[in-house]
Amino acid sequence: MIASLKDLLVFEEGRELTPYKDELGIWTIGVGFNLEANVLPQNIAQSLVAMIPSDWRSRYDNLMMQSRGIPWPHNLTLIQDAGGSITDVQCDELYSDTLDGILEWLPGLVESYDSLNVVRQAAFVDMAWNLGENRFSEFGDFISLCNEAAETGNWDQAINDLMHTLVWQQFEDMHNERYHRIADMLTTGRWPEV
Repeated sequence: MIASLKDLLVFEEGRELTPYKDELGIWTIGVGFNLEANVLPQNIAQSLVAMIPSDWRSRYDNLMMQSRGIPWPHNLTLIQDAGGSITDVQCDELYSDTLDGILEWLPGLVESYDSLNVVRQAAFVDMAWNLGENRFSEFGDFISLCNEAAETGNWDQAINDLMHTLVWQQFEDMHNERYHRIADMLTTGRWPEV
């Protein structure tokens, strides 16, 4: 049963300590962390660098000085060099860092975010987790309709708009009900029963 945001995201994304290619062929780890699109945060990168032979560390130290962590494809190489996986603690840190990052920008895009109940907020976080900031921000009409729905309580237009997006169709084509669950959560304000 899903009763929290973390339950929802682990259900949708899985929780993998070893890098894998997702259904779109994207290198991923943890709770759906896209290694190709995101920098591996510095705190996790530092703990992985500490696990590799000292003569290999300088190249990663140099990369960390250039950015806030380790970018693609070096992040995958670092994980492989450090034994091929991350720990449960590192996975939890990666989840928290990713969530904190989303919560920095999401309320600025969805004006009604703070007025929504926790389930509707979770639906937006789930979408943001899946799409990332750039792709999520392309959903301007949907976001506007959701802001209206937050005031009126009528989510039909917003859901109809979502149903006519490419991402909805992509998930339909993969026989994945994720966006149906997001739509239900927005409409009902209740956790999905899965």
